[in-house]
Amino acid sequence: MHKKTIILDPGHGVLKAGGIVDPGVTYKGLKEADIVLSYALTCKEIFKDTYDVVLARTSNIGPSYYERTRLKGDIFISLHLNSANTYGMVYYKSLGLTRYITSSKVLADIIQKTVNLKFVKPTTGSRFGKLYIDDFPFTSVLVEIDAINLAPNTKEARIEFANKLLNSVNTFFNV
Repeated sequence: MHKKTIILDPGHGVLKAGGIVDPGVTYKGLKEADIVLSYALTCKEIFKDTYDVVLARTSNIGPSYYERTRLKGDIFISLHLNSANTYGMVYYKSLGLTRYITSSKVLADIIQKTVNLKFVKPTTGSRFGKLYIDDFPFTSVLVEIDAINLAPNTKEARIEFANKLLNSVNTFFNV
């Protein structure tokens, strides 16, 4: 039996017009793109014995959002941080085939409870009206881990989050 493939997308880190890299939200010199990359790398290490893991980017600059959603895998998890003093949440795919909207909502609910995030919302409920994870053809979620000023970027915090996310994915596949 082959392992399921998890795509972990450290959000942002996209080269924009004018050669500027999208850092995501920033706070006192901290960049969302850098922090979520370190979280994704830790998750990959924790997940590797159970799942095949594909990182959408492994350095400061990665492919476009559309190219990320073309990666092959069973589920797509995009990691982000909220702006300062806002709560963690998880968005689930809400456009596309009904079965993948349903499975994305199930995964989002499991992550919300396991990681103890404040809200679960459909991607169409975001302030953008649609999120790029809707372009992934299967189950997909976008996890806003916490506010950038509240998310500790320590090895211990990353390991704790990665273990909770792994437990969420394990629960999802055993449902």
